[in-house]
Amino acid sequence: MKKAIPNVGDSAPLFKSITSKKQPFNLKKALAKGRNVMMVFYRGHW
Repeated sequence: MKKAIPNVGDSAPLFKSITSKKQPFNLKKALAKGRNVMMVFYRGHW
């Protein structure tokens, strides 16, 4: 089953991750606090 490709402006699915500063991050909690969130993906080591 293929998943639909999101469109620009679509909401991201809720997730938990680790920040670049090794801190836990929870999208649901950040949004509940009224924070704006921007996700950036980078390659890492070149």
